[in-house]
Amino acid sequence: MIERILGYIEDYQVKKAFWAAAKNVEHDEAKQELFLQIIFFANNVAQLQGDAEKIKALADGGNPYMQMAYARLHDVLQPEKDSNTIKEHYYKMAANNGIGDAYVHLAYMYRDADLGEIDPDAYKSLMAKAQQHHSERAMAQAFRDSLCGANDVPCTPEMIYEGAKSLWENSAFPHPTYLMLMGEALEKMNRKDEAIKMYQQAAMNGCSQGFYRWAIAAYCNENYQVEDREEFMEVMQKGIDVQAADCYTMYAILMESVDFDALSQEEQQQATKTLYDDLRMGWMLGESTCAYFLGTYFENGTYGFERNAEEAWLWYSRGANLRCAFAWAAMSHMALHDHTAPEGYGEERGYECAYRALALGNDDLLDEVIAGYRSGFLSQHTAMIEKKWLPQYHNQLSHFVDDLPDYDDDDDDDGYNDDHEYQYDGEPEREVDEDDCSTVSTDLIWQACMNNIMGALERVRNQEREWEVAGLISAYLNGADDLLAIPLRLDDLYSANDSLLEIISDHPRLKLRLLRCQLRVLREIEAEADHELGLTEDVERDVRELSRIIDLADEGRLNEIPQTGHLKRDPVEWTEQWEAVIDEADRQAYSRLKGVPRGMGFCFSFWHERQLALHKLGVVWRNPHQMNPRVMFD
Repeated sequence: MIERILGYIEDYQVKKAFWAAAKNVEHDEAKQELFLQIIFFANNVAQLQGDAEKIKALADGGNPYMQMAYARLHDVLQPEKDSNTIKEHYYKMAANNGIGDAYVHLAYMYRDADLGEIDPDAYKSLMAKAQQHHSERAMAQAFRDSLCGANDVPCTPEMIYEGAKSLWENSAFPHPTYLMLMGEALEKMNRKDEAIKMYQQAAMNGCSQGFYRWAIAAYCNENYQVEDREEFMEVMQKGIDVQAADCYTMYAILMESVDFDALSQEEQQQATKTLYDDLRMGWMLGESTCAYFLGTYFENGTYGFERNAEEAWLWYSRGANLRCAFAWAAMSHMALHDHTAPEGYGEERGYECAYRALALGNDDLLDEVIAGYRSGFLSQHTAMIEKKWLPQYHNQLSHFVDDLPDYDDDDDDDGYNDDHEYQYDGEPEREVDEDDCSTVSTDLIWQACMNNIMGALERVRNQEREWEVAGLISAYLNGADDLLAIPLRLDDLYSANDSLLEIISDHPRLKLRLLRCQLRVLREIEAEADHELGLTEDVERDVRELSRIIDLADEGRLNEIPQTGHLKRDPVEWTEQWEAVIDEADRQAYSRLKGVPRGMGFCFSFWHERQLALHKLGVVWRNPHQMNPRVMFD
């Protein structure tokens, strides 16, 4: 019987393997090990959904392995609104009956905020219990934590490889997850060819996730762009044939705008249908990324999908339910910034989505979460924010400030900078107790903001390293958001924003962010003074106009973008693609013009070098002379 079960596993006959292992499982240690190995993989669990009622009946009858299986069904597929409560209940029953893997999945619930809040202490405690019960899943997670640098005890990829190899070679029923771990460690060691062989072996031993990792490692570059389409498709199709959920992302990975635009109308319609059908199937099998992809297509109206904010929100929600941090982040952005979330989902929901994304590992949302917390939202998470996220934010900010250049070359401690502007009172430093932490943090943020303003203005004034200006403005805005709650800083923030708006160029989205910050400052000033300012309407108009142009660019409607100045500009300058590479293009252009005097005719040399650099970075740009052939430039 054991050999037959092993054969079913290798042939991906999941249901046959599951029910063969389930027979008499409570009294057969070999079957217990194989049963847990089968439901270890989400791709296998998804194929058992047709047997959910039968599994539930056995679970309710007291079979701890069926309790574990039923919990896994709700964990992987989230078929009901209260699936998190259901899986918690059955995991607890399985854990109380001695199944170590159940402790691991309970730990994940506390790690990933499945019940609304993270609990790092509960995670560690439950993982320790799982290891005491000799859980294979706990052992694999410990290896993965080490690979990601999340373990308290450092562990090199070489050590992880050897440990996983030993477990694979010395197990009665080798667990293919160890082959996956060996592959991941080998990739960290830059031994890619060997890693690919491990993924291939994992796929041949019943781990369908091995197909996806094999295809990505073998046929994609470091930016996950497919370099060998035919081979990539062949391996991914093998995964689809055994219902590997992650392999249903094949066409989404392959699809590029230029490919879609080159298709005939009939081919485009077929491509859109294939994308939808495949990604929907992947989501039904528990792959959160598939739902996220569909959300982006509906939100942006790409690849033939009709732009539909409600449909985008629905698919993002489905991805979020399956623990996709990107989906939570997208929902947060829709609610807080684009204001395209369905009615009833405002700031409160937006900040909650940001918190969930952060809890799932998206550290880019840390600033958003702190901003929400300081604005009076996320009160249900106050304890955890103050315990975990706020110290992390302050630590991150302190490191940032330490790395900033010092623009005051004065060595004396008279409290003035070189321009004789008052900076501080010159009092000696003193030790800071806990009650002063908020003040110290505010001062650090303020100093960081001022340094970035000075740096940006200095770059433009001296025409040196101007490609760094956008980065300095972005860093300034990260700190400025935190200072909005301090009335004494409002006038200073207004002046800072006004100065930066004068110098910012080539970054429409960053300028929009700066304008929105200025609008918030003006509204705060109005609230403090209890009267309206005429300037506010001007900034509101600028925000609307710039938002409209950016929307046109994002939708690919470049021909509809209006010319806003005396000189015509290439509409590509409004695109996100342009904004992502222009600083690097300018850095390359100026490096090739080093030593060339910036006198008459310099602009033509610069435009030429900028065009060449942009072309290498994938952007075709027409310079001002090409856009305005009848205008004389000096």
